[in-house]
Amino acid sequence: MTTDRIKEIQEGTAHPNSVSVQQALLQVWNECAQQSQSEIDELNRAVDNLMKARHELQEEVERLRKDNNHFIAEIRAKDIPNTDMDFGVGDLD
Repeated sequence: MTTDRIKEIQEGTAHPNSVSVQQALLQVWNECAQQSQSEIDELNRAVDNLMKARHELQEEVERLRKDNNHFIAEIRAKDIPNTDMDFGVGDLD
């Protein structure tokens, strides 16, 4: 809501210059602002939680990559053939 919209609403009332109309519109303005701020705060908390979860997931992915690389290094060190990838073209005949 903007000040122009408040003026427009005020002008549309039977008593646009009434102090009670102005006070009522001010109260509505404040309540809208408080509600909007509450929603913004809630969304900011949700974004913070998502960012924390994203960071935790990134750390877990990095840990899994390191574990995988370590596992691969162990396999190579033991010279264990990887049966899924060590076939030559003629090996399947």
